Amino acid sequence: MVIGGKVRSMSGVKSKWGIDMKVGDLVSNKYSGIGIVTAYNTGGWWVTYSDGQMGFCCESDLEVINESR
Repeated sequence: MVIGGKVRSMSGVKSKWGIDMKVGDLVSNKYSGIGIVTAYNTGGWWVTYSDGQMGFCCESDLEVINESR
């Protein structure tokens, strides 16, 4: 989204690779496997895994597999 000539993401958070993670994205966590981003909180993301477990992850530990847009 472009506002006043500046690019802003919907979540306001961009990863170091320039990917704008959002709730609903399928991600791979280098420690816990694959899950879906369920919420953002200061310092990271809440991810729900296929076994129903939730975990709080630093953005640097996550890689977007499939964007939900």
